[in-house]
Amino acid sequence: MRKHTATFFSALAVFAFFNSCNNDKTKSKMNVALGLVKEDAGKISRIPIADIPFGGNDIPTEADLSDKMPEVGNQGDQQSCVAWAIAYAMKGYQENLQLGEPLKFSPSFVYNQINGGKNVPTQVTDGLNVLSEQGVCLMDEMPYKEDGYDEKPNAEAKRSAKRFRIAEWRRVNTMDIKEIKTHLAAGLPVVIGAMVTQEFIEKGYTDGADFIWKKNGESVGGHAMLVVGYDDEKHAFKLINSWGKNWGDKGYGWVDYDLFPDVVMYGFVAKDGYTAPEVIADIKKGKQPVENPVDEKDEVIYTKNDNPTEEDAAIDFHQKNVLYNVQNPDKKFSGPAMKIEGTLDIPARYGKTFYVLITVYDKATNKPIKSKIYPEYSNINNEVAGYTDAFQLDDERMKAKWWIHIPYAAFNLAPGKYDLYAVPTLFIDNFGVKNGEQIDFWFEQPE
Repeated sequence: MRKHTATFFSALAVFAFFNSCNNDKTKSKMNVALGLVKEDAGKISRIPIADIPFGGNDIPTEADLSDKMPEVGNQGDQQSCVAWAIAYAMKGYQENLQLGEPLKFSPSFVYNQINGGKNVPTQVTDGLNVLSEQGVCLMDEMPYKEDGYDEKPNAEAKRSAKRFRIAEWRRVNTMDIKEIKTHLAAGLPVVIGAMVTQEFIEKGYTDGADFIWKKNGESVGGHAMLVVGYDDEKHAFKLINSWGKNWGDKGYGWVDYDLFPDVVMYGFVAKDGYTAPEVIADIKKGKQPVENPVDEKDEVIYTKNDNPTEEDAAIDFHQKNVLYNVQNPDKKFSGPAMKIEGTLDIPARYGKTFYVLITVYDKATNKPIKSKIYPEYSNINNEVAGYTDAFQLDDERMKAKWWIHIPYAAFNLAPGKYDLYAVPTLFIDNFGVKNGEQIDFWFEQPE
């Protein structure tokens, strides 16, 4: 169980304001707001865990997504860190990947719909739901004002926001450093909720680019940030903050791998909602969307969603047939195998790439079984997995057949008879969007 040495503030008072003397006049005052409400552990545990992308190939020693991030912003005295992390930083990154140019999104569009009209801390999951259900408008359409936390988005902002939604979001295992690194290496930044210390705040200003947060201490409150990379040489994750460019390395900071699980309460990744080419062209030309206007009376269309990760019914993904004790014609050296065949139907404009990955589990433990063939039939945790190549998606509907061979020689099991099952997962843009039917089978490992 994760332990916090933090002294918890009231959920409605997680606000930090620090003054410190420093010879450098640009850093003589450290005025920072936090703004994260700790969420119920039971609620968080019910959110489906994100499937791990990739196969068994070693992940790189470093990854850095910051070149696609928007310019570092500053939340000032407003407790809107959640909105800055997900609506400004994460969504700005996602759209930059599609458009090839940076866009600045409005934290106010999200924050002002989840704060009850007050300058108070908020929950990450509430912000993710707004981004999924409504999207977010551009900063120019709803400018950020520190004292404007009670202003609601107008009809034009809501209409514009529909173009910039996330499709789905999932929880990640923040206790597993390798899993976090794998999501980042796959191009998926990770939204985190952390309990920060005064040292984290102050040394970010005094030590600047050299500061790596390594030491835990008494917590001053909860803060949301976006993890955008990692560096094994530094032994740390890189994150973008919302305290302006005078903090850390021009607004970016580092947290040591060993400290990360102790201070980070939870994390999330999200799949971008695909933006059509004609919409992208209009955005680049500065044109407004042509959808029907939203009812002006509908001031807030945000509603809590008890199942934010429901599978998209528009995607059809099934396994159709399972063959046992067959040979893989391309890899006869691997010996007898099981072959899983299936079909998929992906709507047009749902993403850029897709692949299928199958993981094998022991029914007695509901845990994946270990692999003896790494990396070819393994995931990053050295567990049995088979996967297709990655294929390109375009603007047309994708209907295809898929098949995967998994050799029995990969099953790292002691002699005996086992009840096992396999689960296929469809990944689009490195995000697991849908699981197929569970495939039950038994296997006997010879002496």
